[in-house]
Amino acid sequence: MTQRSHFFAQNIDVYYPNKVILSSFRFTFQSGVYPIWGENGCGKSTLLRTLAGCQAPNSGNVFLYHQPLYARMAPRALHFASAKPFLLPYLTLRENFQWIAASRSRPLNAVPAIIDQFDLSAYQDRLISKLSDGQRQRAHIAQAFMASPRVVLLDEPLAHLDPNTRQTLYSFFKGYGQSGRTILFTTHHQHECQHHFQTVWELTPSSLEPIQRELHESLTMAS
Repeated sequence: MTQRSHFFAQNIDVYYPNKVILSSFRFTFQSGVYPIWGENGCGKSTLLRTLAGCQAPNSGNVFLYHQPLYARMAPRALHFASAKPFLLPYLTLRENFQWIAASRSRPLNAVPAIIDQFDLSAYQDRLISKLSDGQRQRAHIAQAFMASPRVVLLDEPLAHLDPNTRQTLYSFFKGYGQSGRTILFTTHHQHECQHHFQTVWELTPSSLEPIQRELHESLTMAS
């Protein structure tokens, strides 16, 4: 294990009465970007919730900076954004971000920067309830980076986004990963991600396996 492997899962088991989701799952995440693909129901969301500490595994542990995640976590070191945006509909986008910044002990002057970075300035004074699905999704992704966490877990962040916005996000994700941080995101856009990232990972019960280009091309031709 290298010094940069600050986030890893060790022998994770997650199962339900009639289904095994993860079995002795082990993986070490270096800095960089990990697009995670898999069929519906294979456990992608469960994996992210478990890695984030939102869902305790039946056994095993996740380590962040060599500390067990379920026992202790460095403040603001990790952020998880679920597939469903959690923004208050009766507040404007800017008011939501100010509330989020305060809840994460961030200065309010961090809000304009993150709004500009994700090209949300034109919508900052609109109520969340008045935004389109795509605009809410962009705001949901932006707030995940409010505190510049070392590890960001995003569940289906590309949903409801047009192709141009997805391209912009791919570039942002790559830059964030190259800065020594780690992003994991689940996706059904495996063919696009194959063109933008060195590796796309397929979830199996015990690990993440790289999708080889030959397999990717077969999947693309079959879709």
